[in-house]
Amino acid sequence: MILAIIPARRGSKRLPGKNYMLINGISLVDRAQRVAKESGIFDHIHIATDENRHPYICDDQVQTAAVVFDTLCKLNYAYDEFCVLNPTTPTRTAEMLREGYLTFRGTACLASIGGNYRHDGAFLFWRTLDFLRYLSRSVIPGYTPVKETFCVDINDSSDFSRAEKILIEREGYTGFFSAGKEPGTFKKW
Repeated sequence: MILAIIPARRGSKRLPGKNYMLINGISLVDRAQRVAKESGIFDHIHIATDENRHPYICDDQVQTAAVVFDTLCKLNYAYDEFCVLNPTTPTRTAEMLREGYLTFRGTACLASIGGNYRHDGAFLFWRTLDFLRYLSRSVIPGYTPVKETFCVDINDSSDFSRAEKILIEREGYTGFFSAGKEPGTFKKW
């Protein structure tokens, strides 16, 4: 069984509320959930919000591994595999997840990387047992490249504008802009 974990903390300092900002009328968290469902590979999708996490792991200094560990504990380690889908990478596609999952099968871990050879947040697949070993640093993850143009990791308003541009070009304009505000709220393209 495979679990999708979408870490959706509210407290971003550089771009407040970014996980819940809208592109084409859909929040970044909802986009991650929709793509996870569309991929057809997950038995369960868990959105890890500040409200359903341990209070000690709700601040912006907490690493994703702590959120994953907390989620796995709450779900009684019921899943053999899991995938972290950062909402701040809204340009991922269901096909990208399916291809990543097929590549992941039989390995300990597989992370997407962008053009700068850094994890871009599109996906991070783990076998649960190997993740627990990783916490003790006895496993090193493997990586697979993903087209950089499809994976925008949102950290600030210029990243958000870039992701918004890609998604509006892909989906067509629906009349909604950044966080439901007027066009030009952020950097124009």
